Amino acid sequence: MRSTVIILCLIALGVALQKGIIEIPRHWAPWAPLHVDDPITPVTQLKLKRLNDDRDACLAALDTVPEGELRYTPLADYSPTASCPLSNIVRMQSSSVRFSQSFVASCPLAIAWVMYERHALQPAAQEIMGSRVAQVNHVGSFACRNVYGRETGRRSEHATAEALDVVGFQFENGQ
Repeated sequence: MRSTVIILCLIALGVALQKGIIEIPRHWAPWAPLHVDDPITPVTQLKLKRLNDDRDACLAALDTVPEGELRYTPLADYSPTASCPLSNIVRMQSSSVRFSQSFVASCPLAIAWVMYERHALQPAAQEIMGSRVAQVNHVGSFACRNVYGRETGRRSEHATAEALDVVGFQFENGQ
């Protein structure tokens, strides 16, 4: 009896969702595209993970950044070294911050960076330092190497341009 009630409730919920009686906000809907300004929810990580193998969806998510607030160039897949092919990548020139130099990043890393900057970095900088971040200093994102530079073992996330080594921030107030 109890399982029948649960099944009927699930069917009713499914019909209500399909008919638009109940709407799930985009940031909670796993099937909805990722938008950089949506609030971060447990579903966000799933949406980011799906972008690993979906170049078009990833570029569409980058294009949700308001015009003029992000400069990037989509890049064709290529292999800078035989053992470290790069796919689904972009060159990041700037976002709401300048970068000490442009860098190649996997498209999902670019999305994650922009979301981190908008949802965490800039609010924390304003709260703690009393100023927004103007520039991010970094030492790069791609290096075809193993974790910790070891001769054997698994590849570093730098080998697929899925990591960025940040070494400092410059703030709008000069700090």
